[in-house]
Amino acid sequence: MAQAALPRQVVVIDDASDDAASLEDAVRRFAERSGVPALLERLPTNRGPAFARNVGWNLASNESDYVAFLDADDRWTPGKLRHQIAWMRAHPGVAWSAHRCTVGRLPRPEQSCAGPAPLQQRRLLSANPIATPTVIIDRHVEVRFRESLRHCEDLMLWLDLLDAGHPGVLLGETMATLGREPLTPGGLTHDLSGMHAGMLRVLEILRRENRLTALDHALLRSWEDLRYLRRCLRGRMR
Repeated sequence: MAQAALPRQVVVIDDASDDAASLEDAVRRFAERSGVPALLERLPTNRGPAFARNVGWNLASNESDYVAFLDADDRWTPGKLRHQIAWMRAHPGVAWSAHRCTVGRLPRPEQSCAGPAPLQQRRLLSANPIATPTVIIDRHVEVRFRESLRHCEDLMLWLDLLDAGHPGVLLGETMATLGREPLTPGGLTHDLSGMHAGMLRVLEILRRENRLTALDHALLRSWEDLRYLRRCLRGRMR
């Protein structure tokens, strides 16, 4: 409700939570106070973030041009939707965009540290700079999250979008904050072994689909093994 430009619709996915009653009340109060149509969809079983996000994406209004994602513990700056959508409308050749984010505390609105930078496969695979709550996608894009993945499903989507001919850009503005730092307790990224296995699966998918050479696959797998070892050592030191 703090957004300078309110969305056309809000779709809330209850991924088999245990607080259905309070969530229904919160969604109803939001719709009444904001005037924004809000749809609550309850899933009977938890099938992971990829499935839940696809459900919300597919339920988006046909009148909407874009889809934005926001996890329950993350926040946007008030100007996020207005600024990012205006940028995308001014650059119709870009099918999706992301931006920078902080952890814990919201930055000053639209604080910029760099200009827009095209996103490429190698950069995403070496160190994925994109958090899902920073992304806005053209709603008409047919690519979706791969529901077989519970870890790194977001990275897989970014790669699928690029290889399907949908250019993406990383904006320099910082317009969101994550409720918890990646790889810390409370989220899927805290499962270091699961995240490592998910990343290796992404690399295997790319190799199987001939989107990575054998050499690049071997190099990136070795790099990921080293990153996993470093994270494990850091975790023990904490």
